[in-house]
Amino acid sequence: LKKAEPYAAVKSGCGIDLYYKSKRIIVEIFSMNVFSGSYSECNTKNESDVKDISMYSPNEEYISKQLKAYARDFNFDILKTERLIEMEDGSLGNFGRLNEKKMILIVPLETAQSRSFTECFDNVSEELLKEYGVTLVVKYMEEALI
Repeated sequence: LKKAEPYAAVKSGCGIDLYYKSKRIIVEIFSMNVFSGSYSECNTKNESDVKDISMYSPNEEYISKQLKAYARDFNFDILKTERLIEMEDGSLGNFGRLNEKKMILIVPLETAQSRSFTECFDNVSEELLKEYGVTLVVKYMEEALI
């Protein structure tokens, strides 16, 4: 994502990934393989079914706990910058008051087909905005159950 938007890319190592200067939006990117045992339960004993999204149900409590930890860390990373961010191109971004804090969550493409996963992300999104002032943006990328 940083390569796709080099004008917004923040220098690696500060915990923040993208900063849109003109809009005063700051972004951190995380990925989550929701098919791992901590994040979901596979409801089958037949090995051939594990490639079917309908066999998985999200562990909403654990996903929520993990995303809240990411949001807390994100807010801490923002505080550590002292409102000055070094961009990938060497320029400095002084953001003052932010208009928005976005957390991009990258999850497997298949989860877009699962109502239980999309509802889980919607529920957690509301909590993150209310508790941490962070907007969750879910991006569905790359197949995991192939």
